[in-house]
Amino acid sequence: MLHALLHLVDDIEKNGPLCMNWSFVMEHWCGQLLPAIKSKIYPYKSLTKQQLVISQENSILAQFNLFDVIYSEPIDPDDPQRGEEILDEGIS
Repeated sequence: MLHALLHLVDDIEKNGPLCMNWSFVMEHWCGQLLPAIKSKIYPYKSLTKQQLVISQENSILAQFNLFDVIYSEPIDPDDPQRGEEILDEGIS
């Protein structure tokens, strides 16, 4: 906690008042840590394995440029406007 306080002034200068900062990303990540612990005897091993799997997945998604494919809105094949956008993106 003390370490975070050391960066408080810098964070306020960069991001504005504390009430204007959104910490959902960090809270979401922390919320995924507890379910990742599968072993009571070796909790750090479970966390390490979970982080490795996440890193491998992100590496594959980045290498093959699949972030938009995996995390974008589902494509409706009956929507002609969306079909044109997909074709245009593929050409460029």
